[in-house]
Amino acid sequence: IGPGQVGGYVYPGTPSHLQTVKPTKVTPSNNPSAPSTPPPQNPSFFVSANLRMDILHKNSLTLSQPDPTQFPDLPPEVDNYHELCPLEPIHKPASTVLGYQTSTYKATSLKNGVRYCLRRVH
Repeated sequence: IGPGQVGGYVYPGTPSHLQTVKPTKVTPSNNPSAPSTPPPQNPSFFVSANLRMDILHKNSLTLSQPDPTQFPDLPPEVDNYHELCPLEPIHKPASTVLGYQTSTYKATSLKNGVRYCLRRVH
């Protein structure tokens, strides 16, 4: 893991709204209006490996926290945003398209608590 990169494996677990339905014993009945038991649910759904890795990567970026020892010049708050965390190396070369050096950060809004991706043009 290089400087400015997010490390580790973040898995939030099974959502609370998914639960296994226990199958009940089915008794033959002549009554068609008798309640039927739903089929048992699979505790998880199939997700391709690429999609799973993409979701886990986005989740790890969302949950990432800045390292004050690695980024001592990072301010605790900028305008209406706090929890700034670099998403890429800070000292990368200038863009060939615009000719300016840029930095990308994850930040949380003080107004609504939503996380945003901010790009700084140096």
